[in-house]
Amino acid sequence: MCIHTGPEVRDMAQQADRFQAVMEEARARVGARDWPWYAYDSLGLFSILDGVLTGERRYLTELIGDRPVLDAGCGDGALSFFFESLGFHVTAIDNPATNCNRMEGVRAIRDVLGSSVDVVEADLDRGGFEAPRPEYGLALMLGLLYHLRNPFHVLEQIGRHARYCLLSTRVARLTPDRAVRMERLPVAYLVDSDELNADVTNYWIFSQAGLERLIRRAGWTIVDIGNVGNTSDSDPVRADADERCYCLLRRADVGPESGGDEIEAALAHGWYGRGTGEGQWRWTARAFGLNVRGSASRDRGRLRLGLYVPPVLVETAGAVTLTLSAAGEVLSRRTFSKPGQHVFEARLPAALTAGGGLLEFELDRWLPPSERDARELGVVVSEILVD
Repeated sequence: MCIHTGPEVRDMAQQADRFQAVMEEARARVGARDWPWYAYDSLGLFSILDGVLTGERRYLTELIGDRPVLDAGCGDGALSFFFESLGFHVTAIDNPATNCNRMEGVRAIRDVLGSSVDVVEADLDRGGFEAPRPEYGLALMLGLLYHLRNPFHVLEQIGRHARYCLLSTRVARLTPDRAVRMERLPVAYLVDSDELNADVTNYWIFSQAGLERLIRRAGWTIVDIGNVGNTSDSDPVRADADERCYCLLRRADVGPESGGDEIEAALAHGWYGRGTGEGQWRWTARAFGLNVRGSASRDRGRLRLGLYVPPVLVETAGAVTLTLSAAGEVLSRRTFSKPGQHVFEARLPAALTAGGGLLEFELDRWLPPSERDARELGVVVSEILVD
């Protein structure tokens, strides 16, 4: 049994609504200046998260724990000051060159509130930044990704400092001429300098599949995700075709959050050492396994493997089939006829989810040992999610 002491996300939405008055009063105390305020409602975030976050993750402050919060692309700092009001140390980062008032707003409000938020000037696109604190429990990247020339680089960089990340960005299902559906293609559309809100700082609008692949390849796992806006025929440029994706990410080397209804998984047999470079990828053998420890409070579960089928395996065999079994029962089977990135998913039976056990994977084709590599090689797994 897990007893929660922190606010649930719906409670945070109410707290954020009340904090709007604090921000409005602070702006009034700053008075008229020769620069504009950030025009968007950052504190409305939690009303959206109420429809996105699930399970233990709805208790966001408990997920953060006693670690600080990193607000990347902070605007005027509304979220930074709100998290500070909840008792967190906060670092607010933005680039004066692209901030709407060159960060005058966040500094002015910090002074009026007598805040201790660390305000850092940094161009994340062009390199690193000196993080005032060694590790952050949560990074905020809200409405930032499409303002970056190098989103892959920045997502990797944030992952060096933060365990979790709340990310939102615009996505598109159609091309601007609305002739091609692209939501299932891992692509992005590069907008022209005046094509989206006449804002030269807008760059990449990802398809849904493109965003999810970017996140995985940059070393993150998506643990909750949801979309708002035009979720049927969005495109990268039209105002009435704006769709936003909100997701909570967990850094790939961070285990699942604790809680009474969590399912845990550990590598069993048939795995080789962790690869170098991005993510946490590993080669498997022909047969490999996962030990699952269930929870009596759960009546169902889900497995997701992100995997790579090497071209040589398909070229020699034509196709490769992966079968998942538990206690002699086949749970899922999928055949891959094309090389590259794939996702293998399966529902876990109630007995396994509640009591735990061994998940057995077996390939019908594999690469035998050779003079070049003495290992028996199957596929490359880059993501394991059991929930």
